[in-house]
Amino acid sequence: MAADSQGLSLGLAHEALSRVLRRGGDFAEIFAEDRASLSLRLEDGKVEEVSSGRDRGASIRLVKGPTTSFGYSESMDEASLLALADDLSAGLSGAGVEPAAVRASASVPLHVVRVRPADVAAAEKANLVRVVDEAARAWSPEVRQVIAGYSEGRQRVWVANSRGTYASDDRTRVVLAVTAVAQRDDVIQTGRETVAGPVGYELFSENDVAAAARLAAEKAVVMLGARPSPTGRMPVILANGFGGVLFHEACGHGLEADFIVKKTSVWEGQLGTRVAEPFVTALDDGVTAGYWGSNAIDDEGTPSERTVVIEDGVLVGYLTDLLRGEKLGLASTGNGRRQSFRHLPYPPHDQHLLRPGHDDRGRADRQHTQGLLRQEPCRRAGGPGHRRLRLRRVGRVPGRERARGPGGEGGHAHRQRAGGAAQPRRHRLRSGAQSRHLRQGRPAGPSGERPAHDPSAGVDRRGHERLMARDLLDIARDVLARGRRLPGELEVYVEHSRTTSIKVFDGEIESLVTGEPRGVGVRYLGDHRRGYAYTADFSDEGLDLVVREAAANAEASEPDPHVALPEAPVRAYPEVPGLWRPELVATPVQEKVALALMAERVALGSPEIETVEESAYIDSASRVAIASSRGVEAAGEQTFCYVYLSAHARRGHDVQTATGFSTGRAPADLDAEASGRDAAVRAAGLLGAAPCPSGRYTAVLDREVAASVLGVISQALTAEAVQKGRSLFAGRVGQAVGSERVRLVDDGLRPGGMATAPFDDEGVPRGPLP
Repeated sequence: MAADSQGLSLGLAHEALSRVLRRGGDFAEIFAEDRASLSLRLEDGKVEEVSSGRDRGASIRLVKGPTTSFGYSESMDEASLLALADDLSAGLSGAGVEPAAVRASASVPLHVVRVRPADVAAAEKANLVRVVDEAARAWSPEVRQVIAGYSEGRQRVWVANSRGTYASDDRTRVVLAVTAVAQRDDVIQTGRETVAGPVGYELFSENDVAAAARLAAEKAVVMLGARPSPTGRMPVILANGFGGVLFHEACGHGLEADFIVKKTSVWEGQLGTRVAEPFVTALDDGVTAGYWGSNAIDDEGTPSERTVVIEDGVLVGYLTDLLRGEKLGLASTGNGRRQSFRHLPYPPHDQHLLRPGHDDRGRADRQHTQGLLRQEPCRRAGGPGHRRLRLRRVGRVPGRERARGPGGEGGHAHRQRAGGAAQPRRHRLRSGAQSRHLRQGRPAGPSGERPAHDPSAGVDRRGHERLMARDLLDIARDVLARGRRLPGELEVYVEHSRTTSIKVFDGEIESLVTGEPRGVGVRYLGDHRRGYAYTADFSDEGLDLVVREAAANAEASEPDPHVALPEAPVRAYPEVPGLWRPELVATPVQEKVALALMAERVALGSPEIETVEESAYIDSASRVAIASSRGVEAAGEQTFCYVYLSAHARRGHDVQTATGFSTGRAPADLDAEASGRDAAVRAAGLLGAAPCPSGRYTAVLDREVAASVLGVISQALTAEAVQKGRSLFAGRVGQAVGSERVRLVDDGLRPGGMATAPFDDEGVPRGPLP
């Protein structure tokens, strides 16, 4: 794809790179992105949710020694990008470096898009999910519920760096997913199928979407007769398709260079070593047309490639990006990937494949008369993310079986990463994560986990106003005024934040990330239909467009007589002191870095802690405003920060991982020493632990585990879960559902609570709810 005048021009790229390197640096890079998306969701035979959005912005990465400085802007205009470059360069004090001349490289998209999804009416996409719903329900009367979702996205990216790279890519993806829920007596099972690809809307004329729906229904019905799977050790044969997914989860993450560099992978130092049977050859494929993870370039501008990681059972390679590849003395494999322009790149997989082996299914059946054929996972309805292993016996023992739960010797799985149940790093809360809520149609609200914004009014160096809460409320009122000519009602949610994320490793700053995410989300209700749209464009054109899109999305949804906006509260919002702590923004960066370093130093002081994979300080200061046609007007602000640490303990070949953290409204609230100490104690305490055999036990939960369990239970207490029959508490008001010692209260005004706020995401006053 040639340089696009609406994207990052060659001239602007070179100027920004020169500005960011004017006080020195080893490497600099610009990543610009323009992304548009739309999604529909059908449930209970109705298209309930239609939402769309637009993200457009750019980031700059500056590397000096082991430290990466990173910032982003919700704009790609010249003033914003050059101001961002000035901000980042201000942190250095060396001699300037001149970047190499930026030259565009030829980039041919891998995938042909014949029908742009954006050119297809939302009503036609709504009909598509209705076809899926009808086909799945027609398969069997035991299919009681169908959930169908359609999503599309087009992402255009431009990458330029100080080594002369300039590349761009145009990526389109569409997904149609269907989940069928079947019930027989008190047994409930699910089946799922997807039709997806990095192509255009023509995918759905070339594939039988009704057949996919029937297959999902068939899976759910067949699993109704499955028996619990036995515990114990036995051969497992991986079927085509999902075998690659299991390989990725069990082995693939450990082959990513960031884990190798930090020595937290079992594959570190194993190049050239036999790690599997000779018939195993595994590769990561980023270049085959039609494959989901394939692109012309990665998010660092490196051409994608097909990388063999295990060949004939021997470990021969890792998955690398530019910087981590250099640390390992390896070239980039084109695996530098980002969540968006707001995030640093990491080297995850494109898609893992296992080449066909020499043994066929019949031989495997004959050889292993007692074993399991692993085909794919199924979810059991009734709990979010609650998975059960669905297995089929191989050989003489026919039938499908259900997992009985972890236990016995079979519960001891070999993990690619050292450690226990630490949450995977790429799924942890990141600075800037509040943007996800706007983009899902669920504003984050003025609650705890929110990124940050400077308290001072005025204009910042990037040319954007630093908006106070009252300024955001004015914007919300302005958006409402733009929708007055429409027959329906509007709810507007506006947010502006500033974020800081600091990560340290081995006593040095690994990365320092700052950003100012902002956005406007609009919910439109007309004729009992609802639509949602969001944008980060605060211009007149952008605000007009987001209102029109929200109204257009509503036309594709089904009428719901229960859909309504809340009325303006009859009482004033409660005063909640202490939510905004100005000292968070005023605290020097060096003091925040010191907190992350302290946590790491304390953890490494434990004799059994081998390494700290990540020690981080993250803070946020956020302002939000809500206004609606029903008279709701609310504005709020608050700060939030935390220290997080992941420690690895080793005793011989036994390696375990645990985490520690501390939260507060300002850095003075944090106990970094306790975070490091807790992680070290927990990790060391797991050393020598034996797998727990299956059975029934009395379990005593510590505070963290108890909070997690209650969090899962609380999801079953939501009105949506009850109304849609997904809650075990439906129809049980007034009944005993637990021990008389248990009292669960949702208190939105609890002093010191990180989710405490005077109002919720719709502007409704909060308070204790038993």
